[in-house]
Amino acid sequence: MNYRFEISSEDYPDFKCEIAVGRDQNFLMFHETIVDVLGYDSTQLASFFTLDATGERVKEIALMDMSDGSEYAVLVMDQTLIGDAINSKCLELEYVYDFFENRSLRIEYAGEYIADSGDVLPKLISCT
Repeated sequence: MNYRFEISSEDYPDFKCEIAVGRDQNFLMFHETIVDVLGYDSTQLASFFTLDATGERVKEIALMDMSDGSEYAVLVMDQTLIGDAINSKCLELEYVYDFFENRSLRIEYAGEYIADSGDVLPKLISCT
C-alpha cells in the first residue's frame, strides 16, 4: 500500500505539497524527498513527530539517535517504516527541520496513492 501525504505550513498559508510514500519505505526516504523538493540544506538535523488526535507530540522519529538514555525513546528515520507509524491513531505528523528557528511543517495522511507501473516512490505529486 502507498500513502499520499499533504504537507502544509502555518507560516505560509498558500503553501501545499503532496508526496506519495510506500508503506514499506522508511522515514529517511521521506525526509530526503522533502529536503530535495523544498531545497532545504541536507546537513541540517530534522525530526518527524507523530501526533495524537489533539495535536500533541507522541513519538519522535529523528534523523539520528541522540537519546540520552532517558525514558523518552527516540525512533530513528532509517529504521522506522512509514507503515509502522501511520495508523488509525496517528494520521498526522509534524516535521521539524530547523530546530533553532523552530521551522516546521504539518504532514497529514490524505489517503491511498495508486501508483502507475513506472512510479518510483517517494514521489512528489504536486507543490504550490
